[in-house]
Amino acid sequence: RDPRTGSFGVTALVLVLLLQWSAIITLPSPWRWAGLTLFPAAGRFGMVVTAAAIPYARPAGLGLGFHRAARGLPLAVAGLTVVGAAVVLFGILGPLLLLPALLVAAAWSALARRLIGGATGDLYGASCEVSQALTVLAVVAWAARAWPVPWLPPALGW
Repeated sequence: RDPRTGSFGVTALVLVLLLQWSAIITLPSPWRWAGLTLFPAAGRFGMVVTAAAIPYARPAGLGLGFHRAARGLPLAVAGLTVVGAAVVLFGILGPLLLLPALLVAAAWSALARRLIGGATGDLYGASCEVSQALTVLAVVAWAARAWPVPWLPPALGW
């Protein structure tokens, strides 16, 4: 409940942001905008999954409203939106790029439930950042394999 960020928190945030930045700049230009579109959506999807999966750990807090609104229709809309974006941007196998976000959400949820009995707003934020980082790394791996992207013109050598 301490609103101040400690040195470990700042270090973790800086390292995750540097990881995301370095992954983004390694992407070739056509892949970069697709990755920049997908990875923030995947991070937010990871947050919604985490919020819907486990109870809120405290009786009150800034993340409680998000937790209450995450189930049902918002979860379905978030899932359909991010899966649709993955298909449009990366083809029929594009939703495979969302697996890191789902794995992070599942791992974060299980760990938080075991350690503190549920989630908090800080956990939602951490889930988002790590989901984003792993998704952009998946996009980098996808691009390195040179798997075709349906919307790229043949003139680009695809």
